[in-house]
Amino acid sequence: DETGPMGNIILDPSKGNVGCGSGLHGWSFTLKQIAEKYADKFKIDVEKLINRLWGENFYKATTR
Repeated sequence: DETGPMGNIILDPSKGNVGCGSGLHGWSFTLKQIAEKYADKFKIDVEKLINRLWGENFYKATTR
């Protein structure tokens, strides 16, 4: 419930409220960190890349 006492608590990696990591191996990252690293390489806006990194996106070489 977005209007509840805690506000919107829905987790969505593309909104920056989820991180991936390993305490055992000492690393972590967010989609924003990955997008910022690769946006220039792929010549795409950071926000667009974030949305492409998470969700129903597929690569099909024959239709590219």
